[in-house]
Amino acid sequence: MREEGIGHAVSGEAAAALGVVGSSGVGGRLARRADGPVETSTHVTAWGSVDVVTGAVGGGRFVAVEKSQAAAFAPHNLPYRAVATALRRAGATRVISASVGTSLTERIRVGDVVLPSDFLDFSGRTVTLYGGGIEGTHHAEMDEPFCGRLSRDYASVARGFGLRVREGGTVATVSGPHHPTAAESEWLASYGASVTSFTAATEAKLARELGMCFAATIVAVRQAAPHPGWNPAGRAAAAVEPPAGEPTEAELLRAFAQGWEPSAPGKVALAERVAAPARAAGRKRSKAQDEVLAKALREADARLEEAAAAFVAQAAALPPCPRCPRGQGPPAR
Repeated sequence: MREEGIGHAVSGEAAAALGVVGSSGVGGRLARRADGPVETSTHVTAWGSVDVVTGAVGGGRFVAVEKSQAAAFAPHNLPYRAVATALRRAGATRVISASVGTSLTERIRVGDVVLPSDFLDFSGRTVTLYGGGIEGTHHAEMDEPFCGRLSRDYASVARGFGLRVREGGTVATVSGPHHPTAAESEWLASYGASVTSFTAATEAKLARELGMCFAATIVAVRQAAPHPGWNPAGRAAAAVEPPAGEPTEAELLRAFAQGWEPSAPGKVALAERVAAPARAAGRKRSKAQDEVLAKALREADARLEEAAAAFVAQAAALPPCPRCPRGQGPPAR
């Protein structure tokens, strides 16, 4: 057990690693793909304790922390500062974090993975490692909140595992745990957002304060409901009815919370495999069709983790980022 506060480079800090924040069991599933033994440690910070799994894949180190409905904290209510501090102290210099959200545009379908380039923060949370007092204050630069190079490189790897990936655009971070209403979705889309998340903006801000490159991966688990009374002219972002037979939010969340060992990546994008059985069957789905969808969605979750494992060595080989560390705050006093 390690007790730590905030800060950056400290005596004995671990070698650089890729931080992976994912669903329940992500640490164990990455550990099964590790080259050798892994370590599970509890990092005690000023903001709570965090269990961290560390190991190596292909010569690169990973640091994994779980975030899911099955965890002690709901995803929208994570001990954000504790998680960010534990990742940095465990050696993470780059972090990819997975979450679920609502698609606000017809271009992003249920099952798609979105790596945004900017955010709007409607969460109402003010979370910082530098709130005054002994820590002092710090105003991090947030012109580019998500690391472009990290996002592009990880997106390329994820596509290699059959995932349908959308790069760029704006994510609207909402407070959670509820998804936005139809009117809220239309309102968020009017500001230019294409997808929502419960966590992306908060995580990005803390990563920047600690000088870590950060990429958010958001799985669209639902389509925004139409709201004809809000904007009669309608925008594709909110007025599009979900394709017939797509899985419900509950089905997706249940699938993402379960472990699944995937088959070899196929040539067909996984989102197509998820939607095709439903389109062929029409609006009414049978139990067998539901099982096909659930299996495909479990595979989507597993493929994300396969992509993360494959990306560990590549991330370790990347040269230092010239942008993200510039926004970090001062070391602990």
